[in-house]
Amino acid sequence: MAAQLREEMAQKIYEAWAKHKQTRTLAFCSSIRQADYLAGYFRKCGAAVVSLHSQTVEMSRGGALRQIQDGGLDVIFTVDLFNEGVDIPSVDTLLFVRPTESLTVFTQQVGRGLRLHGGKDWCTIIDLIGNYRNADLKLSLFEANPDEENKAKRDRVLPTLPAGCEIHMDLNVINLLEELARRKQPRKEKLRSAYMELRQELGRRPTYLELHLRGKAAGREYAQEFKSYVGFLHWAEELDPKEIEAFHKYERWLREVEST
Repeated sequence: MAAQLREEMAQKIYEAWAKHKQTRTLAFCSSIRQADYLAGYFRKCGAAVVSLHSQTVEMSRGGALRQIQDGGLDVIFTVDLFNEGVDIPSVDTLLFVRPTESLTVFTQQVGRGLRLHGGKDWCTIIDLIGNYRNADLKLSLFEANPDEENKAKRDRVLPTLPAGCEIHMDLNVINLLEELARRKQPRKEKLRSAYMELRQELGRRPTYLELHLRGKAAGREYAQEFKSYVGFLHWAEELDPKEIEAFHKYERWLREVEST
């Protein structure tokens, strides 16, 4: 959370949005604090925005919808208000500044930008804090034949799109997807999935004991696969910079303490 509330991060988000946006943007945030912070930063940069969530008092949801459709707003920053059930056909840009674990939620959010509207030729999706480990899963959303189960599909990096659709990717992104395809390891991903499920349930990083007692995978599986729980956390990119430094410096000692 702290990383999402830094001015350096806000600047990168604003620059990416300014470069790729069209006319009306719906931005999905991970918390009310983040939505308010980014809205404040975008305002300082001259954008007309509103942070819309359960605690917003300065503008109603209906008012925000009318203003963005009329062109009075450039961006609505929201927290889980527009995942489904709200039709804003004029929105032509989606900005993701939150990690997305669920393909179902991601599908609902993408749907907010896919409504037909006069003068709207395409929808731009700017995904800045998507979990890159799930990037290939997200791309499957755009697959023309999602039920196809042949080996050729499994080996493809980019999806086969429906007629009339296009996808443009930087070469570095394609290289990343190819690397992901090579490195997919079912057991490790299963352990990560069990960890993330418990993490979401607790609202914080679980301790090793909590993972062992309440997780869907036994604690010893993490030790077998990653040598230690902290080794797993490092692999899953759940450590902050100071923790990473300590892990590299004391990895052997941490493993010994954990096993003892």
